[in-house]
Amino acid sequence: SQDERLYQFIPQDPPASLQTLEDRYDFLSARRSPDGREAWLNWALRERSSGAYAGTLEATVYDKGTAIIAYMVFVPHQRRGFAAEACGRLLENLFEDYRVAMIAAEIDTRNAASIALVEALGFERVGFHKDADHFKGASSDEYRYEITERIWAGKRPGY
Repeated sequence: SQDERLYQFIPQDPPASLQTLEDRYDFLSARRSPDGREAWLNWALRERSSGAYAGTLEATVYDKGTAIIAYMVFVPHQRRGFAAEACGRLLENLFEDYRVAMIAAEIDTRNAASIALVEALGFERVGFHKDADHFKGASSDEYRYEITERIWAGKRPGY
């Protein structure tokens, strides 16, 4: 989606063209980093009833038994539970199928909706990085959140 609101808290800009987006997804479709040490997992979120695309979900699984996640829900589908359900299922997949010990999320400190989501899923804030990035004319501070399999097992929501 090219809605500027989606890019408010991330350094990327909307894709310049459909070809740019296709090239990015073609690169990611390898599902592994060029050195083979990372698994790149990417999904498109779809609304069950209409089949409309609702967002994206990403995870990078490192060879040290950790992973980091990212997600984007398109504006017309926000505040309807897509991110919560998708991230919950992603955590389940990473802990059960990939056997990771810890999953992280790095979030712009201004992104209240994303912070509320990871905290509801059981993530704990473990770090703060001042001036983590600089984009769109401003500095961006980030929180780092982490969740372990043990914490997830105790808080796992039902779908």
